[in-house]
Amino acid sequence: MTEPLFLPVALSTLVDHLAGDLFSDEASRRGFRDLSELTRRLMSHFASQATQPLVTFYRHVDPDCEFVAPGRAIGEAEIEEFFASFADCCDSAGFAPMAAETLVEAAESTPSVKAEVDINLAEIKRFAIFTRGTGLRATTLRPVKNLFRLTEIETATHRRVIILIQSSGAAHLSIQLYKDVVKDDIELLLPSINLKMNLLDRLKLSGTGGSSLVSAVKLARTLLLQSPKLLAVPFKALLIPVMVLVGLIYGGKTVFDYSKIKSHYLETLRKNLYSLCLAKNASALSRLTDMQAEERLKSALVAYAFLHKSGRGLSATELSSEVDRYVARHFALRLAFDGQGAIELLAELGLIESGELGRSRVSGLSVALTRIDEAWDELYQAPAAHRADESALAGGLQDPAGL
Repeated sequence: MTEPLFLPVALSTLVDHLAGDLFSDEASRRGFRDLSELTRRLMSHFASQATQPLVTFYRHVDPDCEFVAPGRAIGEAEIEEFFASFADCCDSAGFAPMAAETLVEAAESTPSVKAEVDINLAEIKRFAIFTRGTGLRATTLRPVKNLFRLTEIETATHRRVIILIQSSGAAHLSIQLYKDVVKDDIELLLPSINLKMNLLDRLKLSGTGGSSLVSAVKLARTLLLQSPKLLAVPFKALLIPVMVLVGLIYGGKTVFDYSKIKSHYLETLRKNLYSLCLAKNASALSRLTDMQAEERLKSALVAYAFLHKSGRGLSATELSSEVDRYVARHFALRLAFDGQGAIELLAELGLIESGELGRSRVSGLSVALTRIDEAWDELYQAPAAHRADESALAGGLQDPAGL
């Protein structure tokens, strides 16, 4: 089944717009809101059930898990299956995968921390990156064309980025969920990056250290030339180790300055990533489950509202076109809505009635509410065998003489 695409509108906002625009009276608006709430709970349950195998397996490879490690080794086939299932879950939540080639291209561009980045892929056995949504973020730079004056520019961002990593030689899998990551900086999320000092800082260091060393050499040379003839030989013998010491001091200062600037890069990077991180490991997997349920719910509610208003039903193509125009008009967003996937999702919920000429119709609000309520009842009923045992036990308790 084709999964719904990401619709960057808050669920409550979307429900309010649909209720006000596509339902004619207050009773139907109230019924649609009730249907939205019941369906939200139901789809959250379905999403939790669908991702339960992922959650169960991840307890064995979670670096933050407090339980004892499993008695058996985790095989490569299981890791690959987890990666594939994780990708399906991300797709359901509206995330798009990022190819490794795109990541390398991003590393070759100029990142916001103003350092050259080298990705050491040898330290990573397997990884997957998924992105969702686009946005803009203000960034302060010193571009050459502005004579290195501070300039604030807007840079394109991914609203959400989730990354799954298996490091070489490690049995654990790490998951991180980030917000508003600059597109050109996305490679900085990998743990195996090396930051290299950029040309400007290298020139500053070489200029400072070099000029200091030259000044020291000139001073020693002046002392050597001005020394008395009789003290020339012993003075020279003393001056040679002094000059070597001076060179070591200034060379050490240059190395220290280099280390200090590099540590500043790493500290800036660490603070930025910490502020952008929304969740990690098991909590990130839980957030992904919630995102999946919400995006599927949005798709189902939008499709139901438009099919309900049409009366005679809509084809998948007609539904996609109407939703795309509505989203563009009310939210100024360009969306390629998956009408066929949304109709299939409504069919899974039991809300699609038989249509004609390739058109799909939905049940009325009262019928839809009843069917969603029945779905909840079925979820929380005991299996038939257990119900029979419970009935027999209840009958025996009511008639002790029959025991």
